[in-house]
Amino acid sequence: MLFYSHFLINYSLWPKVCISAATYEQQVTR
Repeated sequence: MLFYSHFLINYSLWPKVCISAATYEQQVTR
């Protein structure tokens, strides 16, 4: 159960990481 919750947290955090990376790339290329 603990592993499942950990996986769920990571899965919910992935979109934020991708968005932050995309915004960082836009700032660098700008």
